[in-house]
Amino acid sequence: MSISRAIEAVREGAWLPRERLRNGMVAALFAYYGLFLAWALRGRGALDPVGHPVGGDFLGFYTVSGLCRSGRALAAYDAASLRAAELALLHPEMGQGHIAWFYPPTAFFLVHPLSTLPYLASYALAVGAGLAAVLWLSWKIGGTSTAVLVMASSPALFACVIHGQTTLPAAFLIGTGLYLLRRSPLVAGVLFGLACFKPQLGALLPFALLAGRHRRAFLAAAVTVLALAVASAAIYGASTWPAFLRASRGARAVFESGWVEYQKQASLFAMARWLGGSLAFATSLQALAALAATVAVVRVWARRSGPGLENAVLLCGTLLVSPFVLDYDHLLLTLAIVSLLPTWRTVAAGPLLPAAAALSWTAPIFTRHVDAPIIQLPTLLLFAALLARARDRRGMARVSSRPV
Repeated sequence: MSISRAIEAVREGAWLPRERLRNGMVAALFAYYGLFLAWALRGRGALDPVGHPVGGDFLGFYTVSGLCRSGRALAAYDAASLRAAELALLHPEMGQGHIAWFYPPTAFFLVHPLSTLPYLASYALAVGAGLAAVLWLSWKIGGTSTAVLVMASSPALFACVIHGQTTLPAAFLIGTGLYLLRRSPLVAGVLFGLACFKPQLGALLPFALLAGRHRRAFLAAAVTVLALAVASAAIYGASTWPAFLRASRGARAVFESGWVEYQKQASLFAMARWLGGSLAFATSLQALAALAATVAVVRVWARRSGPGLENAVLLCGTLLVSPFVLDYDHLLLTLAIVSLLPTWRTVAAGPLLPAAAALSWTAPIFTRHVDAPIIQLPTLLLFAALLARARDRRGMARVSSRPV
């Protein structure tokens, strides 16, 4: 194939026929979950064959649930107390380090009921409910079985499942809020507010809502967050908020030091640090990326570029703003791709967008296996392609509005 024909194939998206795409996704789906199930069944009780808890991070959420139900929610922010509670739950020789709790007190409402069931049953129910909710949302947004398959076989979704991560409910709440925003703004705002247990994933929502003149949704979200904050202080103790602020400083040190491996992280900050950049340089790079992403989202939402494109730009830009994002948070990118599917040919078509979407979708597969934080590069490419499409749509709108 000549270079010109290869470029044209990428431009038209013909390099990956739909049937081949679907077959690959089905194969990935069975490979992910089949291997995970086989691995988990080889373990002992709630521990996998190498002594780690099945569900990984879910152990932390389950442990904090027990603390909440016993009236000791404040202990979640004390590393020694939380570690002791984690070991007491499973096995004193569990081969895994301390699973820290850096969530705000509003997250206690999310995890509180988890420990009412045995560990594995709770993990299966929580993850199963999250999966069902996200797949239902993909059907509503995408409108086809292809959209559900894109989500179901997503490496980022699989990462959320094997870690029992709270990105599942956060993505569902944010995605459902975006789906309902233009028809039920108050409900959408409440859903956005309920997602405040993972605030870094909603960092751009206030800017987008105000730029798009969705004031009712903005106010509903603000009131919901305030109500949850007050309720958490009343139920779990006002001292949990100062403890959270102290723990947040520790969270910053954890991410900056590389205690959470850089290849697991999905921020430009992590990539700069892995490449040997100084703390000041990495912080400056992250700040510039956050500013650029915020400006871009505001411009796209202010100019009414269409719900699918607006939502995709917002979800993609969110991952460029915060230094505290990991590979499983790329579930938001899968939602961005799904949101474009209904109008893919007319809205999302472009020279690089199909390739950028495919790279972003697959990136979480490799990020932990190549020992390098490369997941940021497809994110940047996809964001650039989305902005180029938004600019093209504005240009077409200007041309079509000129008098003949």
